Formats: sequence, C-alpha cells, structure tokens
Amino acid sequence: MHETIVGSEHDDTIAVLVELGAVHRDRGCKNFAVSCFRHALRYYQRTKGPAAREAMETLSRLVACYEESDERDKAGAEYERALSLLEREIGRDLDEMGEMQFNFASTCIRWGNYTRARELLGECIGTFRRRGGARLAVAHETLAHVEENSGHFTDAVRELANAGKVWAKLPDRRKELIANMNYRADLLEQLKRKKEAAWVREQVAALEADTEKELKSAGVQAAVRTA
Repeated sequence: MHETIVGSEHDDTIAVLVELGAVHRDRGCKNFAVSCFRHALRYYQRTKGPAAREAMETLSRLVACYEESDERDKAGAEYERALSLLEREIGRDLDEMGEMQFNFASTCIRWGNYTRARELLGECIGTFRRRGGARLAVAHETLAHVEENSGHFTDAVRELANAGKVWAKLPDRRKELIANMNYRADLLEQLKRKKEAAWVREQVAALEADTEKELKSAGVQAAVRTA
C-alpha cells in the first residue's frame, strides 16, 4: 500500500520496512530481517546522513541481526562503512563522529576485539577533548577497561587518572570521581604500588568526608527553612 501510494523510496514506506524487519527478526527469519534493515539503512544514510537518528537505530538493528547469526565480520563492516560515510561528509559534526566511534568501540569490546576498540577510543577521545565533559571521562574509563582486560595495568591506571582529572572539573560528579579513584587504587594495589594506592585512598576518604559534611549542612538548612 505504501509503495503504491507514496512510492518505494519514501520515509513512510521505509518505516514500514523497518517494522517488517523487526517482525522477521522476532520470528527467527534473519535473512529477511537483514534484507529489510540493510535496505532501510542505505536509504537513511543516503537521504538523512549516516549519523541521523534513523540511520543509527537501523544500523544497531542490522548489527544485532548479524551478531545473532554469528557474522561479526559483516557487522563490523557496516560500522566501518558508516564511519567512512561520515568522514566524507562536508561540514560533518565532529561530535557525531566521536559518538559513532565510541559506539563501535563498545561493540568491539563486547566481541573481545580490543585492538580495534583501542584505536576507536583513542580517536573519539581526541574528538571529545575539544569540549571535555562527561563523555571524555567515560571514554577514558572505557579505554582503561580495555587496557586492563589486555593485561596493560599501568596504561589502565593512566587512563583512569586522565578520567579522574575530567570528573574533578565537573560539578556534581563527585560520586563518579570517587568510583574512579577506588578503581584506580585497586589497580595500583595489583601493581604492588602500595604508597600510590594509599594516597589515592586518602583522597577518597577526604572526598567522602566533604560530601557527608555538605549533606549534613544541606539537611540543617532545609530544616531551618521548614521551621
């Protein structure tokens, strides 16, 4: 009906095609699902851009189908293609590139492909560094996770320290900073760097004490206002 009324290459028709792909996937018909998602993905990448919400959502569905069929090479190829398309876009948003690199890196981590994940995280960290913020801290911590799982504990500690510097500059992120420092102290202890680990633990204790004082102060002020 949609093809007859508005044509095969139309947003409404493609939206129905994506829904049909989801039905095929739920029924276990992976080949039909892949065909639907791949056609929709190409349409969205061509008409809306590789970083458009519709394109990214469809890419995620297509990659999931490939993963379920144990076709990681094809899934990775779709991510690489999307990155290549985004790189060729004139006036592209660098933050969009960073987000796509981070998403692909997260998928590579799930697959155990730490080499490619490390490359992608290094690239997106360079992008996120322009503006800083929580995304940069999370990227550093994700890279620390990759280094730890690769047996590079010293590199993991370095990336955690980089993330900690970012968290420390952000308001209302003390919880994340404390978690970061505890993680770093654990790794330092595994490296037998006891003095450094103890120093980090002391900093954590000071932060927790400050947080408790602030909470008590806020509680007293709230009680006064209520009274």
